[in-house]
Amino acid sequence: MLCLAALPACEALPPAGLELEDGWRYRWGVSPRDSRERPVFALKKSDSSDWKVYRPGLGVPRDEGRIPIFWLRVTLPDAEFGRPAIFFSQVADLLEAYVDGEQIFQFGQLVAGGSTAGDELALNPDLPVVDLPLDFAGKELALKVYGGHPHELGILEGVYIGERDQLIM
Repeated sequence: MLCLAALPACEALPPAGLELEDGWRYRWGVSPRDSRERPVFALKKSDSSDWKVYRPGLGVPRDEGRIPIFWLRVTLPDAEFGRPAIFFSQVADLLEAYVDGEQIFQFGQLVAGGSTAGDELALNPDLPVVDLPLDFAGKELALKVYGGHPHELGILEGVYIGERDQLIM
């Protein structure tokens, strides 16, 4: 990271890669399972009016009457990388990542009842880098998010897709 002493504040530069800004949707709730035990909300065919437009960085509006679990979804772009991955600049919550219904990543741990397995998981300072399958292009990325943070929910800054080694520099 390059920082100049004369600058009043130094912020992390965005990583190399494509920023996933558009096409995101979110919805609240615990997903039903299909016959293969995959979460229905993680499948591309799971479209309904319950999905609302979402933009990373703006957060998800808190709904006090609901279980604090929500889903984020986006179709992955048509691109090629040797070691494809997604980097989240800042995540306020615990999450599970799915590509076309198959779980590929877990950040923290969700336990029965929608709570976390230990406060240290909610405070994990590491930023998640999610490895993608080589054939990710055009597939659906779904994130199951535990919205346990009292003030901010969701992805709080940019989401980038690219070559794994370049995203974590």
